Amino acid sequence: MTGQPYYIGAKGWDDYLLEVVNAVRDAGNDVADEVSRSTAQAASDATKTRRAIEDASLSQAGAVREVREAAEWGLSLLFEQGEEQAEWLAQISRQLDGIARALRSPQRTRCRELVRAGNDLMLRGHFRKALERFEAALVYDDTDFHLQLLLGKLLLYGRNARESVVDVARAVGALESALDYSLTERKAEEAATKVRIDAQRHLGIGLFVAGTEASVVGAE
Repeated sequence: MTGQPYYIGAKGWDDYLLEVVNAVRDAGNDVADEVSRSTAQAASDATKTRRAIEDASLSQAGAVREVREAAEWGLSLLFEQGEEQAEWLAQISRQLDGIARALRSPQRTRCRELVRAGNDLMLRGHFRKALERFEAALVYDDTDFHLQLLLGKLLLYGRNARESVVDVARAVGALESALDYSLTERKAEEAATKVRIDAQRHLGIGLFVAGTEASVVGAE
């Protein structure tokens, strides 16, 4: 057997090498397929996981949004109720203040009642009765600028076919008092400003009439 090639059967050495190569290739293909399947499964699992996380995030975001909207609605409701309650309490406070002022100053209250009655009579042309009410009101509060204004206007213009209470000198004095008292008013500044403007206008007319009467008397 010396010098003869080693006998390995009917197949040649190349055939065995080819079988080995094919077996290795087939094994490699199987491994590659398994790796591909594993990779695909892992990718699928990752996608499912990501979607689950996204769904959970969306669900959580929705829940947070609902909670926030409910909280905002509740706060707005509480705010509206608070405003209504504050307004209600303010009204009660104003009413109580009015009652307290009336209790503390019955004379001022009586003065206002007489002023309202006198103004009503003056508007209906009952000038003498109106003058009586205004003069009675002066006893209770002669610093009331509304009273002094109405008295001045009555004494300046209070004349009709039945009666006359015109007294220009007294009218000028009353209008000057209305102007003075309105300048010192602090609690009702808006009302005092209106009275002040009205008093200035009628005082100008009264002074003009007084000056005209004085001129006529001087000429006589």
